[in-house]
Amino acid sequence: MAKQTPWIIATILVVVTVAGIAYSARDNSAPEGSPMANAGNAAGAQSPDGSEAAATDISQLSLSEQYIRLMNKVTAAAENGDSATVINFTPMALGAYTNLPAADRDIDARYHAAMLQTNVGMFAAALALADTIDAEAPNNLMASYVRIIVAQYQGDSTRAKAERAKFREHFDAEMKKKRSEYEAHTTFLENYRKGDGAR
Repeated sequence: MAKQTPWIIATILVVVTVAGIAYSARDNSAPEGSPMANAGNAAGAQSPDGSEAAATDISQLSLSEQYIRLMNKVTAAAENGDSATVINFTPMALGAYTNLPAADRDIDARYHAAMLQTNVGMFAAALALADTIDAEAPNNLMASYVRIIVAQYQGDSTRAKAERAKFREHFDAEMKKKRSEYEAHTTFLENYRKGDGAR
């Protein structure tokens, strides 16, 4: 996931309570294969001019594919400064994460869910997911990055600096492990270490 735009949190915190309620209110008792609300237009492809092209019925996708499609939509919106899409689709993306079978909630899936939560001010939930990553893979870089971004959003420069130092300390040894989540984000991780992570 590319570097988050810190300004977006100021806008989203105004409606985070609504987003949290919407997320909590999801019917998690629904059968795994049931279509998600508004799934038909949830993640339609973007045409070259940025307008919504023909919608893809993501209810026909696997649960993992639904999560990836929605997560990518929210991530792209955050990177483009589209706070409305972030606000509207984050509860759906997090609901898709909740619907994943336990076996599909790997470190990469949890990392992305934690970043979705961070974007809408669900800091405690994001840190809890980071803790689960660390419990499975101590010193994991994805968990460190989540903690760095949460600390920055919360204005805790001391904690953010300490987390960046931890990130740098473990970077080389962790990358040598060639974990799947690192393979998926190699360029981002290397650029972050040389950029903001070097501070």
